[in-house]
Amino acid sequence: IFSAERDAGGLPYHEQHDPKMHTPQALATRAELRNHHAVVDALRRFAQLYHADEEGNVSRVEYARVHVHIVQALMGQHLTTEEQIREVIDEDWQSDAGGR
Repeated sequence: IFSAERDAGGLPYHEQHDPKMHTPQALATRAELRNHHAVVDALRRFAQLYHADEEGNVSRVEYARVHVHIVQALMGQHLTTEEQIREVIDEDWQSDAGGR
């Protein structure tokens, strides 16, 4: 899906925007996919990458362990230092976990 060579030089993933993805039809299609068995199964398998505690919570350290790979796949060519990667992970943690 992702190719660093192919995608190099373009806008960073987080700056890409396609207005066609926000039409009523596109939003309805995505809403339907939330219950599609293949999507639900893929999300279940993805969630298994994280090691949750006995209450089902994922620690910040555990989140970062997995999320670093996502960040590198989506934004790697635009992030040149470990500090930049850590900053993105911190921002995403704040958004995803509400700072908990």
